[in-house]
Amino acid sequence: MWARRGPSPTPGTAGSAGRENLVKPVEPEGFFCRVERLHHAVGVEHASLARAVYHQAARIAGARTGPNLERPRTSRSEKLFEESRLNTEDISQDVNRTTNSTGRALWKRVVFPFAAACIGVFLTLLLVEAALQLAPRLFSPGVQHLAFSRYDALPGGMYVRERQTRMRLMRANVTMRTYSHGYWWNHATDALGFRSPHNLERRDVLLLGDSLIYGHGVEESQTVAHFLRSEHQVAGYNMGSQGQCLYECYVTYRLYAEELQPEAVVLFVFLNDILDLVNRRHPEEIADPPEIERFNYQEIGKQARELQNRRQPLMTRLAYRLATVRLVKKYLFLRSKSGNVQRQARRGLEPGTDRTGNRMGYLG
Repeated sequence: MWARRGPSPTPGTAGSAGRENLVKPVEPEGFFCRVERLHHAVGVEHASLARAVYHQAARIAGARTGPNLERPRTSRSEKLFEESRLNTEDISQDVNRTTNSTGRALWKRVVFPFAAACIGVFLTLLLVEAALQLAPRLFSPGVQHLAFSRYDALPGGMYVRERQTRMRLMRANVTMRTYSHGYWWNHATDALGFRSPHNLERRDVLLLGDSLIYGHGVEESQTVAHFLRSEHQVAGYNMGSQGQCLYECYVTYRLYAEELQPEAVVLFVFLNDILDLVNRRHPEEIADPPEIERFNYQEIGKQARELQNRRQPLMTRLAYRLATVRLVKKYLFLRSKSGNVQRQARRGLEPGTDRTGNRMGYLG
């Protein structure tokens, strides 16, 4: 567009003279050149900033040259800006396509296989759990014993371990259904952790021994202590525990004798109790038994009560009620200790024992 300078030509003036007064507008010197340099300096990734600077420069140029001055429609800066905008859009599309393809590849190569493996393991464990609960006889006796026995110190098991005496103590105030080598029975303990009714008023005769006195494989109504109370009116108190040997019976008596104040104590001893004593003790402990004089029974008793009444977290106890969880845990433990779980299962040994019957770790 052309702009007129100076006074308007008088009528009748020649056209050439009028045209001499018409001149091309001159852009502000170096204005769009600076915008162009700024555009190249900020780069393609900052195209939005370059666009804002360019339009601001155009408005300033229009304000300086007057309202009748129009910016050229197709300046070099506009062309460069348009090319930069198109290049930016192409780069953004390429980046989006690359990101999408990388994400899809990650899902296909990592996430989907991992999710499928987890689902497969979960379904397998669910089927094994259902088979163990509904048809346990489909499995060998060794597998059944590992899955359902509570003769251990795992969460949900019968026992806790006292470190100083290296003894297993039964948890207090618990009731559970347990299994061992073909036998099922209900296990319930009183406030002291022994298999006796809670409402006993008299405990005149203490019965000390191993699984025979405890009542392995039978209900409480079929134990020796119950027969003494029901048929002979003797206030027998069952202090037996599965797998106890002679020195453990002695420690048990020392821990509770002052509190119970019995009239008589009956100790049941068999040949295996002598063998257990030899297998479980070092020669120097047999020569000089520490439980005779060196044990502080008052301190041990306090620690034992705390351990026996300690409750595991609810979710842990619920998890270890699953037969598959106990099976896997015991299998891994026995594998790490002996290296051959099947051999122990075939021999019918209790989980947590070695080939001589010596108890190992937290299972024994």
